[in-house]
Amino acid sequence: VQNRMAQFMYRNEDPVTNQGYFKGVSDVPGLYFEMQFPAKLERGEMIRIQAPSGFNFAGSGRPGAPAPCGGFRWEPLSEAQYYLPNSLVQCEGEFMHFMVQEPKAIPEMRLIKFRVDTRNPPKTPHIMDNFWVCTHFDTTGTIVKATSAVESWVILPQLYNVAVLLTGAQKAEGTRSTLSISFMPVSDADQLQLIARLPTGFDFTGCLATSVGHEVISTAVENVNVRASIYADTQVDVVIEGIALGLVGGATEFDLVTKLNNGVQMDESLGFRGGFRLPGRVTVLQKRLTSKYSQDPQRYPVSSLWDTRMGESGTVELDFRLTVLMDRQQMIRVRAPPYDLRQENFRITRVATSILVTAEVISASSGGLVAKLGAPLWADTPYRVSVDVICPLVPSPTDAMWTIDLLDGGALPVNTNDGLTEGFQLVDRIEVQLSVARSPPMAFVPAVVNIDPKSTRPEHFILIAPLGFSFPADCLVSGGLNGEITSCQRISDLRGRAAAKLMARPGGLGARTEYVTIRIHTPAQSAAEPTWYIEGRSATRQLGWGTDPVGVEIRQMLGAGVLYPGVPSISGTMVFRFLTSEKIESGGRLEVGYPTSITVNCDGAFLHKIALEGDVRCTNSPR
Repeated sequence: VQNRMAQFMYRNEDPVTNQGYFKGVSDVPGLYFEMQFPAKLERGEMIRIQAPSGFNFAGSGRPGAPAPCGGFRWEPLSEAQYYLPNSLVQCEGEFMHFMVQEPKAIPEMRLIKFRVDTRNPPKTPHIMDNFWVCTHFDTTGTIVKATSAVESWVILPQLYNVAVLLTGAQKAEGTRSTLSISFMPVSDADQLQLIARLPTGFDFTGCLATSVGHEVISTAVENVNVRASIYADTQVDVVIEGIALGLVGGATEFDLVTKLNNGVQMDESLGFRGGFRLPGRVTVLQKRLTSKYSQDPQRYPVSSLWDTRMGESGTVELDFRLTVLMDRQQMIRVRAPPYDLRQENFRITRVATSILVTAEVISASSGGLVAKLGAPLWADTPYRVSVDVICPLVPSPTDAMWTIDLLDGGALPVNTNDGLTEGFQLVDRIEVQLSVARSPPMAFVPAVVNIDPKSTRPEHFILIAPLGFSFPADCLVSGGLNGEITSCQRISDLRGRAAAKLMARPGGLGARTEYVTIRIHTPAQSAAEPTWYIEGRSATRQLGWGTDPVGVEIRQMLGAGVLYPGVPSISGTMVFRFLTSEKIESGGRLEVGYPTSITVNCDGAFLHKIALEGDVRCTNSPR
């Protein structure tokens, strides 16, 4: 029979909050002990404290050898001289040894208090091993003078190596995505319960476990239970798809609990914050693509009416708002390959006030651009980002999706639109060329129109002439060798210029035209801006457009001239001279145009033929 110590106790709690440390594989700082012996403590004797199985007292030192005890200190430190100030305190594994070396014996019933740091094992030791034992040995180290044991606390087994990752393609708040959960369990279990605590708005309704051997057995908004065979010390990986992510964005917090099929809890990781930060949402409110032509309608009155063509430069404006504040020195990334984003003229403005938000472009390549913010971007505030681009050779909006990410260097964006903003409908460059055999002024002449629709298949074309040219009401002379064009009708003027509508054969024009001929009316002289424009359209939208910058040059009659007296309001004789390489057959005619301010009489005796031969008559048709 061994003597019992007068007192041996511990206290596992924070001295300020009074909260205990019961989680498995977690630190127990400042574990408090009190011991009181019924006999004196003589020089050369030893006190040994044995921790429950799995605990470790030792601090830093050589493995397998006595070392200083982790965080050992007398309690309170000011009373250390009343305890064992000259004695050696060493720890090895689960053992703590006090080698008594005091010059005078410590009186019996002296209360000795101290603290030491330790760490909980993964789970509660076996009931026979879950005791703290203090033993007082004599100087031989074999005879027990007193001993006592107190039962240790119940440890809450903790899942370790926990990871909760956002692995779905969509990552913005409120979207449906995929979570990948991994952990190392301490105990065998049959189910995993995952509870999303932060941010609010997570919804597991309708989700599926897609990892092998796992099955969703119940959901309750932010709570999901997954059937999974869980074995101790074997990593578990669970993938859950179709989860509605939380709202707004920010830090996430999850509870993970493993259970048996009967509902008994085994391991846990509560309040886990080491997962992912949920990105906020970038909502694109409006998007615009303007070509260099539409940005300067006075210089390009016709081209400014039409859409941007593939391969040409333009400016993209995206109006957006965020759900999470962005601070200065953080970054914005805009991506839209295969668009080529240019760093020149990049800017961010506040939509309501047009105030510029300073931003410095730090990289621009591979269809993306990154800029560092010089001022905050506030949540729920509309902003506009403007960037110059070279448009790609892809017409469909879905072939070049636009992504806006707001970054702070973390693994996930702070805000994102998940690349779900469609690009722009681009049109192709249609080739057109007009050619004429002759082009006298103020005459109806046939013109061959060569049209190459490229990748488009227009159902009809709008042909716009330079200022001064016009079309007759029915302007088709020939529909081409293969009947590519079925009609040509004059329509209302566009920007003060004559226009005609050319209808293609059913199915649209898919190849270059051959010898399509239309009739045009020439002006009195060559146009200062000779460009012809053509637009190819389907029944609902523009497919492409192009220009012929050379057009039709008016060839004036050589040697033509007029002689007349220049005295106002006085009648006189007006003489016309000209040379022509054309033979004018019988019945042909000469047309002379004159200013409306002049009155001409040329019939009968007023006409002098001079060099004209044969029967020549003159008819005046005043305008």
